[in-house]
Amino acid sequence: MRIAIIAGALLLVACTPEPDHSTPKVAEEARATLDQAKQVEQTLQQSEQAQRKQIEHATE
Repeated sequence: MRIAIIAGALLLVACTPEPDHSTPKVAEEARATLDQAKQVEQTLQQSEQAQRKQIEHATE
């Protein structure tokens, strides 16, 4: 009985796929998110500058 259990365990271990040791893509996703945030920030700054100019022209 023990031999059958040991043999079954060895077969299961031998048939399992190797773990993926590649580098996770977390850094790439974080970098892309950061780049998008920078683009949004630039857009907001441009919008703010345009709004200030409109206010300045309206108060003249």
